[in-house]
Amino acid sequence: MRRLVAMPYSPWSIQARWALDHHALEYEYEIYTPMLGEPVLRARMGWPRGAVTVPVLFEGTLVVRESVAIARHADRVGSGTPLFPEGREADVVHWTGLSDVVMRAGRALLTPRMQKSPSALEESMPPWIPRALRRASLPAADATLRYLVRKHGVRAEEAEQDRGTIRWTLRKLREALERGEHVIGEPSFADVAMAAALQVVRPSEHLAPLGEATRAAWTDETLAREHEDLLAWRDRIVARHKPR
Repeated sequence: MRRLVAMPYSPWSIQARWALDHHALEYEYEIYTPMLGEPVLRARMGWPRGAVTVPVLFEGTLVVRESVAIARHADRVGSGTPLFPEGREADVVHWTGLSDVVMRAGRALLTPRMQKSPSALEESMPPWIPRALRRASLPAADATLRYLVRKHGVRAEEAEQDRGTIRWTLRKLREALERGEHVIGEPSFADVAMAAALQVVRPSEHLAPLGEATRAAWTDETLAREHEDLLAWRDRIVARHKPR
């Protein structure tokens, strides 16, 4: 049986789940807890060194790391229309790279906002922590975020640079969409990748169930105001193409 290890709110995990669901592939879903879950996941992957990130797909003896590789695998073994259309693979890969740029810059922006919001920290805790114990568990949640800050090299003083990176990349998306509703001119994983990336501008409730405080921390009000057209495009793509 396939098992996807992922984080529900992560745009990378959203990309992977969308691809698996698009191809009607059955899988078990395991929620990953940063820091606490890393030693076990590392052992299961047979990955003694290097960064451990999710999503990760386990299928028999096969281990597939990262959302793009999982989507390609789903294209090979699943049913339905390909997300990497023949002859357009390079175009799709180009846009997945740009989505990664947006997601990494957005993560750098939202992580400090999460750290400043006790309510968002409570909402981010694993579901197995009882609600009555969540306030007392805030130091552990903060430690997890500080771990992620170190792991991903987040620097709060680079916030405007990160916003500039997102603006530049989304300008490219806007230019591409002037030619039609789909990023490369036809439905593909490029649409999935960029729709998920826009979570770091303002999250869609149809892509990830977030609490009110977490949604506020993930929303960059400045970028959201500047890109309402792209957020509306994202919502249309989700409504038309994301499997329920």
